[in-house]
Amino acid sequence: MELEAKIYLAEKRGCTQTQMHRSFHSFNFGTYQLAHREPFGALCVFNDETLMPSASVTYSLTDDYLVLLLPVSGGVNFDVGADSQFVEAGETAWIKGRRGAVLTITNPYETGSVDFISAWIAEPEWNDRPPVTLPFDLTTINTLHTLFASPQIKAHIGKFSGRVDGSFKTNEGSTRLFAFVLEGAFEFKERLLLHRDGLALSAVTEADFEALSDGAIILILEV
Repeated sequence: MELEAKIYLAEKRGCTQTQMHRSFHSFNFGTYQLAHREPFGALCVFNDETLMPSASVTYSLTDDYLVLLLPVSGGVNFDVGADSQFVEAGETAWIKGRRGAVLTITNPYETGSVDFISAWIAEPEWNDRPPVTLPFDLTTINTLHTLFASPQIKAHIGKFSGRVDGSFKTNEGSTRLFAFVLEGAFEFKERLLLHRDGLALSAVTEADFEALSDGAIILILEV
């Protein structure tokens, strides 16, 4: 199978915005619907969001999803059903939500906005599980850290020094990955990715990359 690649440029993303909330969409979401922005395999939603002080946003899940929340700055409260928890920068939250469940995300701070990534992964096999928050540590640089691993999704993050090379191999059976630059810039599989650009690769089992700026951070999802 031939490698398929698609770049999602930061400035070409969809955007939903109010006075209290802004969300950039890499894929179709809400009223943002384009023919070439369909879900990438099981990765149905990938949003880059900002909440103003004390603001909340509520989503009704349209399918059974495993939802990733990754605060980039600050932290957020989240609740789905009877579960309510807090997740902050340096942690990820993994939330199981059934079709029709209501997910509410809140900025608990009275001053200062918060930024976070929200990714929704379709769950082909469902089992009830409460939300979990998992810490990670980027003080060990120039290596990829696994954030989460299940049969449906594997997530990795790494912080790299400028001009450091790296390589990534998918887990056995995985041939589809989505890379997203949280900070800095990378060359990933011979493609230039700048701040908040994404890259979807199909039919791939390994990829080389190079950090092009000091302190560059990349998120990789195997879906």
